[in-house]
Amino acid sequence: MSTDITDIYKFMIKNIFFLFLLLISVSFGAEKLDINADVFEIDAKTNQVIASGNVIVRQKDVTIRGVYCLYNQKSQKVFMSRGVQVRKNKMVMTCDRLEADGEIGRAHV
Repeated sequence: MSTDITDIYKFMIKNIFFLFLLLISVSFGAEKLDINADVFEIDAKTNQVIASGNVIVRQKDVTIRGVYCLYNQKSQKVFMSRGVQVRKNKMVMTCDRLEADGEIGRAHV
């Protein structure tokens, strides 16, 4: 029984540490990428982070808001959906979904 609790404890500490690093900043290409959301789910096997609820992604002068975000740390791809709003400088664009590879300022909508 104590082995199971120890394994669970190690798993939780590992994921909490990973989440802490993610919340501070996520490396995205050469530029810092910040992701904020109500809920984060982390799949360590696939290196994917799922953020949902009031998602805000920022990189340089670009801010993207939406309900759902999937970020793959290995490929550095971002997929956002559900009421996506992109702001860059004074330009605002809305769309149903967005995919970015490398820099969110050069995304496919």
